[in-house]
Amino acid sequence: MIPQRKIAHIDMDCFYAAIEIRDNPSLQGKPVAVGGDSSRRGVLCTCNYEARKFGVHSALPTSQAFKLCPQLILMPVDMPRYKAESMKISEIIHRFTERVEPLSLDEAYLDLTGSSHFQGSATLTVQAIRKLIQDELHLAASGGVAPNKFLAKIASDWKKPNGFFAITPEMIPEFVKNLPVGKIPGVGKVMESRLSAIGLKACADLQSFGRDNLVRKFGGMGFRLFDLCRGIDDEPVVTDWIRKSLSVEDTFAQDIQGAELCLAELSKIYQEFLRRLARQEDNPVQIGGRNQLFVKIKYGDFRQTTIERSFPSLDFTYFQDLFFERYGTSPKPIRLLGLGLRWPDPLDSRQLRFDLDTRETEDRVIEITF
Repeated sequence: MIPQRKIAHIDMDCFYAAIEIRDNPSLQGKPVAVGGDSSRRGVLCTCNYEARKFGVHSALPTSQAFKLCPQLILMPVDMPRYKAESMKISEIIHRFTERVEPLSLDEAYLDLTGSSHFQGSATLTVQAIRKLIQDELHLAASGGVAPNKFLAKIASDWKKPNGFFAITPEMIPEFVKNLPVGKIPGVGKVMESRLSAIGLKACADLQSFGRDNLVRKFGGMGFRLFDLCRGIDDEPVVTDWIRKSLSVEDTFAQDIQGAELCLAELSKIYQEFLRRLARQEDNPVQIGGRNQLFVKIKYGDFRQTTIERSFPSLDFTYFQDLFFERYGTSPKPIRLLGLGLRWPDPLDSRQLRFDLDTRETEDRVIEITF
């Protein structure tokens, strides 16, 4: 008999801001955010709950954050310090299991199936982890436990901040019915609007729609919608993470315009990209036709576009060609430029070649330590 899976999700509360407040107690009780300077068009990485009361949130432009909350205290990003704390959290988690899938510096999945700790109780194990993080690091973590990754992540968010929630197998049928479709992984704002337009606002609505209708309207995503709206998710906790992309981007203090200036900035970004690529000693890149190069442009009006195509090498001229293909003959002011590389999973033996040309996509590169 296959044992019931016990999957946990640990999520640090306002991680970067919490570290700043812990190390500077005078910030306690005040609205605090961590991010880039508004004078350089920075954005927020995170903020505490005092700031969120004003509508401030992560990824918000810093200038807008100060308009919503003039008394906001902005702290500069100190990534080495955050990574060091993340490694300490990782060490605590690994006292209980080696089956850990990091998502970022501040959250991770744990597979506690068959664990010997606390007579196999995933609930007691997660509570012990949270207590150790609080006692040893003086940081708050929220946790959730469920039979799968989808529901474990939902559970860890259910009682935030500094909370815990468990979803047992018996709870799943009733619990998922009232979940908004926006809680389903892969359902962004655009798809959520499409679903809402045809009356599909909660998982219960999706359950009544039927697999064939979902697949007909949403393609392969329809199969995933059919399963997840019923609380079904068989994805394993992946412990061997392989980097599949690397990118570098820069947001300019003032919009730039014109081919000569844009290419000069793109060349600087390219040099930094090569430096970072050279540091990937644990994940050497096999350059070939299946490696996808891309260029990302965000214009002064915040419209964003990304163009991606396979090339035989990482020569700068290929990035230059992509830039000009998208920048076009009617150049507009640019606030952000980026470029990068996506390479295939070395375990994937399928010979795929394809060209992508997307106009509203965003590449997110997550540096994983947790």
